[in-house]
This record gives sequence, C-alpha cells and structure tokens, in this order.
Amino acid sequence: MAELLEAISEIEDSDVIRENCLYLETESKKKENKIAQAYIGDLMEDFKKIRDRESLSDMELRIPTFIETEHFLQRGKELIDGEPIQASEKLYKTAENCIKILSQKYAQKELDKAKEAGQWWTKLLNRASSKIGKNLSNKIPDGDRIPNYWDAARLIHIDGFHEGRLSPEELRKDNRLGYVEKLLEITESEF
Repeated sequence: MAELLEAISEIEDSDVIRENCLYLETESKKKENKIAQAYIGDLMEDFKKIRDRESLSDMELRIPTFIETEHFLQRGKELIDGEPIQASEKLYKTAENCIKILSQKYAQKELDKAKEAGQWWTKLLNRASSKIGKNLSNKIPDGDRIPNYWDAARLIHIDGFHEGRLSPEELRKDNRLGYVEKLLEITESEF
C-alpha cells in the first residue's frame, strides 16, 4: 500500500484517489475482503502505469468496478450534510460509472466509440444512457427511466459540483439521490 500511495502522490489532483485507496485498505483489513484486496492490486498496476507515463486514456476507459462505484455512493451520502459540493462529485461519479458498466452489455457501440476516441464525453454518455434505457425498458421495471436517472446525476454534477449551488436539501429534493441509488441498483441487478 505504501508503494501505491507514493505513486498516487505524484499525480496532480490525487486527493480523491488517495481517499479511496485508504478506504479500500481499511475495508480489506477489517473484513478480509478479497474483492477489496484484489482491487488494491489493480489500482497499484494502474498507478504504476501512470507513474511510468503510460496512456492516461487507458485509465479513463477502464470499466469501473462495483466496489469502486458503491464506495462513491457511500461517500456521497456521508458528505451530503457537511460537504454538498464533494457529495455532488461522488454521486455523479456513481452514475457515470453505472452508465459505463451497463454500456458493456447494452451500449457497445458507444463504448467502442469511447475506446476509439480515447475517452468518454458527455454526449456519448447521454447516448449510452438512452440506448441502455431502450434496451432495458421491457426487461426490468424502471429500465426506461435510466435516461432520467442520468439527467438527475448530470444536474447534480453541474449545479452541485461545478456551480456549488445545491444544498443538502436540494441534493435530496425531487429524489435526486434516490435516482442515483436506483441507477446503481439496476446496474448491480444486470451483472
């Protein structure tokens, strides 16, 4: 873990990454969580690549894991009352990860375009959420609402994180937090 934290310290804006790594280390020790331990190993490999100046687009295109995505949701919920701006970032990241994960199964064309371009961008994530919603509309309850859940997450990202305009009450208003939770629930049910 010390090697991982040293590699992370060399990366600009590494505070969130460091926080996630420390959380995973704690979880892996207290529960002997094999998934968390394996994820730490994956992170070490990813950061060695970054430290060695390999392609950052590989990190952007890496399909997120469920443990990582669940952690973002947990942290977002923990931060709502005290740090709504940071909570907004975590909640958006949860939804973004869900769209990327679901794209493997239901929006392969968009995933391929992201790989080809070397990154995801908002318009591509929007298209992926629409396609996922269409593909799941007859398969699961609320499948057709995935684009609405994604739109709520984008509002959280723009108004809550970038603009800093959402209070804790507004993050919970109109079921914004609930939509992000529902998106993760659907994602987990599909894999």
